[in-house]
Amino acid sequence: MEIENGKMKIEEYNTTCLGTIRAAGGGLIVLDDKMKNGGLIVLNPVTKELTALPSGRDAIC
Repeated sequence: MEIENGKMKIEEYNTTCLGTIRAAGGGLIVLDDKMKNGGLIVLNPVTKELTALPSGRDAIC
């Protein structure tokens, strides 16, 4: 949903092209990252921002 010039515009998301939905809460959606095996993506459907989460297997230094 977008609000522009005081008018609301509703669009449909095709999240299946990004990956399978794993969880949702607080307005965010967590998806499998199809490009990175075992990776996760957080999607904010309001701002249309995506953020890849670091893998738990990656070393933290």
